[in-house]
Formats: sequence, structure tokens, C-alpha cells
Amino acid sequence: VEVREKDLEIAQLNSEWTEGRFEEEASEETEEGEIASYTVEEMLVHEIDELDYQLYNMKECDVRTLKVCKGQIQEWVERLTIEINSRGPEAKDSQMEKERLW
Repeated sequence: VEVREKDLEIAQLNSEWTEGRFEEEASEETEEGEIASYTVEEMLVHEIDELDYQLYNMKECDVRTLKVCKGQIQEWVERLTIEINSRGPEAKDSQMEKERLW
């Protein structure tokens, strides 16, 4: 997979696109024709699994694309850290313990 420079400039995700994508994926039709709904937590786990799969196949990506992905992931980690820290010392201590174990 090759990403051209102009594509990298316009590849920034906005909240409207993300919300629309979440709404599309939050429910899907089952084999029986029923609508299956997913919780926010289930969707997050699904997205993480999908990202993990993509990272497994990163050998196909060029270095420039990998650097863009790394920058975006670092931003996500910062946002997650802010969210965890905003939930109080107990959540923060739990996060520090997990990071220590990694």
C-alpha cells in the first residue's frame, strides 16, 4: 500500500466522519434478518482488533505512511492518558501499574 503525499495532507479524521462510521458499524443485520446492536465498549474492542490486524500487515506500508500512523497513535495515547487521568487517582494508579508491567 502506497500513500502519496497529497493523500497524507487530507487524511485527517474529523469527528463527523468518525461518528458516521460508528453509527454505521454499531448495528448490522444478522443472518436471520434481525438487527444486532453493539455497545460502545464492543465497538472499541472491534476497532482495536482491526488496528492490530492492520499493524500486523504493516510490512506492506512505506516508511512515510508508517510515520504518519505512529504520529496519530501517539496522539491517541495522549488522549487516552488524559481521559484516564481525568477519572481520578484510582484510575491513574491502575494505568501506571499496567504501564509498569508492559
